[in-house]
Amino acid sequence: MRRVNLAHHVMTGPTPDPLLVLKSNAAFRLLSPEELVRLASAAKVERYQERTLLVERGKTARHIWFVSSGSVDLTLTSADGGIARLPITPGHWATWAGCFGSEPLLFDFWSSKSATLVAFSRTEILSAVAKNPDALLQVIEYLSENVAVSAAWILSATIFTAEQRLAYLLLVLSARFNAASSESTSITQEQLGMLGLGTRQRVSRLLRSLADRRLIEMSDGRIVIPSRERLEEFAY
Repeated sequence: MRRVNLAHHVMTGPTPDPLLVLKSNAAFRLLSPEELVRLASAAKVERYQERTLLVERGKTARHIWFVSSGSVDLTLTSADGGIARLPITPGHWATWAGCFGSEPLLFDFWSSKSATLVAFSRTEILSAVAKNPDALLQVIEYLSENVAVSAAWILSATIFTAEQRLAYLLLVLSARFNAASSESTSITQEQLGMLGLGTRQRVSRLLRSLADRRLIEMSDGRIVIPSRERLEEFAY
């Protein structure tokens, strides 16, 4: 599927302000006001009405995207048709590694349906941050957090049960998707399956097991965590 021209994007809903997007980020807030205005002026608001391939596997992204609505899905496809997908949800960036890493990433970037993204030039962002040591340190902090979560997820496969791995994943996602006090997540069972937990049916059985233990609740299609402390005790 090709990348959609901006003229074909669906222009519905509020348009995000690139300058406010930059100011909402701890790293970019450390840049000078003039630098922020320059980066914001060069940014583009992109709207997609269907799933669209943004960057193919093996190629370097020309942009770093802020997800305003919908998602950017990091997608890996196997030769036999298997698909693993990690959704980058509203309020997050896709992706720090893709912007600041020197090598192309080993997965595709796809937009979701009805996605609104703010695209900032990778080259311009790199140039601006490289001149500001404090901003660069904050970027390193973001990258370190992602590496720590990825390493913990990989290691958990060797010592945790499937229910514990799911509990651990829900803790990570609830913290990432909900910065406020709400403990509910908007992730679906299908998305959980695409994160490496198996088929939708298997994920459903694992969720029922956690619900039977009263560690989670299912409400209106959402997964609710009544107590993070109890879920953490079970996960670890």
